[in-house]
Amino acid sequence: MAGMNSPVVSIKQGSLRGTAKTTLNGKPYSSFLGIPYAKPPVGPLRFTAPQPAESWSGVRDATVEGSACSSKHMVFRNFIGTEDCLFLNVYTPKLFAEKEQFTDAKAVMVWIHGGGFAMGSSELAMYGPNFLLDGDVVLVTINYRLGPLGFLSTGDGVCPGNWGLKDQAFALKWVQQNIHAFGGDPSRVTIFGESAGGASVHYHVLSPMSKGLFHRAIAQSGAALNPWAYRAKENARSLAFTLGKSLGFTGSTSEELVKFLQGIDVKELVLASEKVCPQMEKLAGITFAFVPTTEDDGPNAFLPGVPAELNASGKFNKDITFITGVTTDEGFVVEFGESSIYKNPPILNSIDQNIEVFVPKILGLPFGSEKSKAAAQKIRNFFFGDKPLTMENISHYYDSQTDLLFLLGIDLVLQAVSLYSSKPTYFYQFSFEGLLGIGKKVIGIDNPGVCHGDELGYLFSMDMLPVQEMDPESPERKMINHFVTWWTNIAKSGNPNSETGVNWESMPKNLQQVKFLDINEVVQMKCGRGPHGDRLKFWDSLLKEFGGENNIFDLKLKEKL
Repeated sequence: MAGMNSPVVSIKQGSLRGTAKTTLNGKPYSSFLGIPYAKPPVGPLRFTAPQPAESWSGVRDATVEGSACSSKHMVFRNFIGTEDCLFLNVYTPKLFAEKEQFTDAKAVMVWIHGGGFAMGSSELAMYGPNFLLDGDVVLVTINYRLGPLGFLSTGDGVCPGNWGLKDQAFALKWVQQNIHAFGGDPSRVTIFGESAGGASVHYHVLSPMSKGLFHRAIAQSGAALNPWAYRAKENARSLAFTLGKSLGFTGSTSEELVKFLQGIDVKELVLASEKVCPQMEKLAGITFAFVPTTEDDGPNAFLPGVPAELNASGKFNKDITFITGVTTDEGFVVEFGESSIYKNPPILNSIDQNIEVFVPKILGLPFGSEKSKAAAQKIRNFFFGDKPLTMENISHYYDSQTDLLFLLGIDLVLQAVSLYSSKPTYFYQFSFEGLLGIGKKVIGIDNPGVCHGDELGYLFSMDMLPVQEMDPESPERKMINHFVTWWTNIAKSGNPNSETGVNWESMPKNLQQVKFLDINEVVQMKCGRGPHGDRLKFWDSLLKEFGGENNIFDLKLKEKL
């Protein structure tokens, strides 16, 4: 360890010089930015599994962030980043000096950012450590490949896909090998993430590749069973070829396609990938083409099965403490980006004309079938009565999207994990409408309700949110304290509870009741069918009535109930 202002740490690859910082409450910590955890996935390494990072000589400057991955900026929508983007940041309250006996190792939290598997990064401006480090943990935030670079798949062994998830697993291996140097305990690693980051967390629970690399999992507003988070193998292959043809590819084999796409300029590749998402999917609120998919079983497969089937049959890592939850109004997220209804109200008419886009994929009903049309009609009647879909009843449309894009899939995951897992499962609903609700600010709407991503402003210090100026007794500062306490307690012991405050009860095994923590100015446990219980009961009845041959309710989960 060097001077207080420029801490130095030695890891397997070499030495790093960081920066001394202080938390929101004035505790000192060390920050190390832009650490490469894998070789740059460029040239012939595009569309291949991550490789170990090179070592370096001398002391590497870890005071500057590494590049974001090639993508469009989440807010401004300009092209940013480079392919050389496999970096992570480490923030620690205690460095391990080589000569001391190291007994006080800290629990480790690894953050996986969201952005639809197509955007986002671990940037400090968005995911600053100044709140969580008050909870006395080591925080790691990671980048991973995005869009076609991270998730293009030919549906076979040539380009099986899931590169971005394999990057994440590789970063978790790096943590196992190196985190002790930063004062972290490799036997207490919690992965947590929101949106596509939450779905990623759930994918690691499902994946044999990630087994043993983490011990607790917090999936915020995302699951592998959400319709935007998974694409069937055949469909993934078809979109890979559609992308190739849009860029001038004329061949027919997977090998030819991959070779062709490896030669395409990265910006051209990313921008072209935006145009291949089918129109019907866009009407269903799904905007990104390249996301996780099933791989052929084998030693290098991250996802050797269909998520819904793995979930229902209990084929996942059952030895993990699992926490998941939703915000009250996730569905506001449909206003994000180019498909915003506020900016383009005629979209509502298109949706109204194609009401079948409301039929959940998990029903397994073929699009256009009589059953699918009948199910669509029931959904329309439930949410809109006999009225057409207009700006007047748009709040009901947001409700439907909260359910279809988030709550239904998360509810199914919750049922299976709490049933099969050997460790406790916890559920929450975030319903606090405070001044740090970042999701609503980014999307630019002011409807009452708590948007997708609104809880992030209470977990992370962000450049655009003026927390320092807030009264320590304000509801927002109190909410930060709640979140830091729960999340870091989970990391330390697997139990979110402290001596003070509401007792957050875990999910019962019998599933007759869903127990969840309602996180508002007054925090309380609730019990019933779940958040938006009346709507969940409607979906239950619909699933019962219209379950198709591929309906996951007909799988083993049903046998256990």
